[in-house]
Amino acid sequence: MTWAEARKVTAAILEGMTMVRGLGHTLNAAGRTVTRMPRFMLHTLIWLLSRTAGVRDLGEFGPSEPRAMIDAMTLAAPGQTQQLLAIRP
Repeated sequence: MTWAEARKVTAAILEGMTMVRGLGHTLNAAGRTVTRMPRFMLHTLIWLLSRTAGVRDLGEFGPSEPRAMIDAMTLAAPGQTQQLLAIRP
């Protein structure tokens, strides 16, 4: 993952969490922590994690699961998922 891709993923993650809260759900402690992190730290964390074997191995499952998740989120909150759609595989 490039630094630019990490920035896009960061924007999509934050948009998704905002959407979840907007639908009346609460975020767990980890989600709340992520939303409070400075963006630069979150970009760096995502970029670093993308270099770990565990995260890279997840990509071997293919694009079906993230595509389905983004599609479901788009159906739940039309017009509120532009960043998520920008990273949809």
